[in-house]
Amino acid sequence: MIVDDARTYLRVNPTTYDAIISEPSHPWVPGVANLFTREFFTLGRERLRDDGVFVQWLQIYQLSTENLRSVLATFHAVFPHVAVFRIQGAAKGKDLILVGSREPIRLDRINEKMKDARVAADLKRVGLNNADDVMAWFVCDETRLSPAIAGAIINTDDNMHVETVAPREAFRPSMEENSGWIERLRLPKNR
Repeated sequence: MIVDDARTYLRVNPTTYDAIISEPSHPWVPGVANLFTREFFTLGRERLRDDGVFVQWLQIYQLSTENLRSVLATFHAVFPHVAVFRIQGAAKGKDLILVGSREPIRLDRINEKMKDARVAADLKRVGLNNADDVMAWFVCDETRLSPAIAGAIINTDDNMHVETVAPREAFRPSMEENSGWIERLRLPKNR
């Protein structure tokens, strides 16, 4: 585990990884906002092994649906394969976990991965005891996400769209609207 300034570390260190996990604060905060841009996600993708995953935390509160779509579109513009999970369940959590990869994300291997005692212990800490618990958090993959984010503004280092727009929206009641939008992303078989 490496705890450091993410952009600087990834830029100067050519090591590749199986997983990179990014959990910065709010995407509009100066000094953090650049961890939600196409350039940062691209840097992360370049430091992953071919089958590696980039995991990104993203809140759904204090962001308009437009800005939520912008971050999701930016992430998906860099990672062709995406899985979106909603913490505490696909219908109720206030945070998302985005998993991105160059390779398809194999949710059918959750049971196999949970046989690893370390994986099982880590997931158990957050109340995920089996594959069904993990899938209860699953919202959608790129096949449902792509049409829902079509036309969204890509957040870049040059436009800093989310950093400049989101602070004006931070205290608007967006949680319910975003929850409804995310619920509509869920695959029909999960309803």
